[in-house]
Amino acid sequence: MKLFGRKSRPGFTLIELLIVVAIIGVLSTIGVPTFKKMVQKAKKSEAKVSLGALYTVETAFFSEYGFYGNNVAGIGYELDGTSANRLYVTGFPSGTCSAAASVAPSATTATSLSLAFPTYYTSPVYFYAASTAPSSCTAGFVPATGASFSGTASGTISNVAGAAVDEWNMDNLRNLSNVQDGIY
Repeated sequence: MKLFGRKSRPGFTLIELLIVVAIIGVLSTIGVPTFKKMVQKAKKSEAKVSLGALYTVETAFFSEYGFYGNNVAGIGYELDGTSANRLYVTGFPSGTCSAAASVAPSATTATSLSLAFPTYYTSPVYFYAASTAPSSCTAGFVPATGASFSGTASGTISNVAGAAVDEWNMDNLRNLSNVQDGIY
């Protein structure tokens, strides 16, 4: 039985569907780049957490021995998980990190901070490495006196070719700075 002469039309028309698809396309065009940048900002928290852990371990080491150490394994710095899951390398590079050789220098390049602990520095580990070393980074340092330190966390957070390395530094006064922004 027809009511008031109307036909029943189940479903949507082609025009209505095309309008909905066009609206979804416009929203995704606006949202996807913003989402990618937000993901990259979230990845930066790994650097902040790792440098915070390095600061905590260094201050504990300083309280016990009276100087800051440059051997990340020796001072007790350790992160959970595997290095394959990390985005950042963290620690005290011996120079600019232009190659993996400068990320983990040989024991002959180490300077002993204290003659009272010579065995502590026999096999230094400057960097707590991620799965791959960054292509470049500014060196952190622990001077020969051990009176201060500057830790570095460097990593690539963007999967765009040619994107800059994201780099963070934290010193013994807990000053945190984003030396180079890696958000593309």
